[in-house]
Amino acid sequence: MNHTAAIHAIQAKLKLSDDDYRYHLNITVGKTTCTAMNPTELAKVRQHFDRMAERSGLPHVKGAGAAKKRMKPTTGLIYSLWQQCADKGTIKDRSFAAMNTFVKHQTGVDHADFLAQAQVSTIKKALETIRDRGPAK
Repeated sequence: MNHTAAIHAIQAKLKLSDDDYRYHLNITVGKTTCTAMNPTELAKVRQHFDRMAERSGLPHVKGAGAAKKRMKPTTGLIYSLWQQCADKGTIKDRSFAAMNTFVKHQTGVDHADFLAQAQVSTIKKALETIRDRGPAK
């Protein structure tokens, strides 16, 4: 994925309005459109957007020049269930950070990547139960 595509993918995930998106471009490199930027400026904007996504707890967007972070399959399963819960309205915060907070609360383990298989099973059952109940109030 090139920088421009990654920037736009992160913009969509962060749900930035067009004005907010252009504001961040402007404060980062002084331009309000990616087409007016050279490769160095695009890389700088990409880093800025990657940091915003990371602070928001979004999963990493893969792309050119970025360190590729991979989820363990069990973490992907838990994250998928977490997103299903959010889609049904049974949880309010769909972020990766919120999921890990839930994991820590349930198991005492800081991150889903470090769960033992028995703990994964416990989290899976808990999320399936949450998913199947009514929306959060």
